[in-house]
Amino acid sequence: MDTHGYLHQRATVEKIKAVAITINTCRFSTHTSGNTSLKTLNVDDNGMLWFFNLSAQAVNQDDMVKIVYYNQKDTYMSISGHADVFDGNQLIRVHPENVLYWDSNSRRMIPLLNDDIA
Repeated sequence: MDTHGYLHQRATVEKIKAVAITINTCRFSTHTSGNTSLKTLNVDDNGMLWFFNLSAQAVNQDDMVKIVYYNQKDTYMSISGHADVFDGNQLIRVHPENVLYWDSNSRRMIPLLNDDIA
């Protein structure tokens, strides 16, 4: 796992930003809770994803999260990682650890980030 908390692969950060900004709404879930739709507030230059949620209690109980962005045409991205809660349980920051992206040209899933093999 990246000990500095940053994604160093600039291309991966840029791909996450492009998908998150274009699609904007994702399916967000933890291992112990169901999923919910959240709007992405920001993807910072370090690759951290930021969300606003009035009830981030599920993240306080289980910080392993999964985020899925998709559209009906050709875009699918799955991100799993650890989440932190800020601002009185209203802001959620996600540190991606595994990112898979559907490449519609080659018709296959491309691992953009995989901390399991890093």
